[in-house]
Amino acid sequence: MSVGGWNWSGRFSDAALTDASRNAFADSAVDFITKYGFDGIDLDWEYPVSGGLTTNTRRPDDKQNFTLLLQKIREKLDARGAMDQKHYLLTIAGGADASYVKNVEMAKLAQYLDYANIMTYDLHGTWDPYTDLLAPLYNNNDSSPQYKASVDSGVTAWLNASFPADKLVMGIPVLWVPLLFRE
Repeated sequence: MSVGGWNWSGRFSDAALTDASRNAFADSAVDFITKYGFDGIDLDWEYPVSGGLTTNTRRPDDKQNFTLLLQKIREKLDARGAMDQKHYLLTIAGGADASYVKNVEMAKLAQYLDYANIMTYDLHGTWDPYTDLLAPLYNNNDSSPQYKASVDSGVTAWLNASFPADKLVMGIPVLWVPLLFRE
């Protein structure tokens, strides 16, 4: 089960704020996945500390509170997994830019995660003032006015922040083309 995303990250800062709110969120998430037969929880908080929709609640202490939220969820998943004799997954979707890496505790949060999906599939898009490749593999040296972002620079930023390579999943863009069927 995935929770959050671009349009649904507005209250993560509140959920992560206190031990009581972290407990309530973790209990609710674990209850939900066991009731409906899911194999784990994926958090897509866009984004701790800064970024995302302007209506999102955000705080400077989101950086530490994100780690504490993941720790609490991991504890609850492990306790439930011991009862059910299975391992429940805990994953995140994380930003592929330097600000995301700066706003989370990469080395600390990794211990609670089974893996992290780095969002290297939407580095450029309709929000940009200039056209560019959606997810260039490497930065180029052209003189375009577009900011430079690449899959390589995103993955490298995570690795340089001590996130373990064996827990990192690189997102790949998918082009959706409507299919036309003829009789």
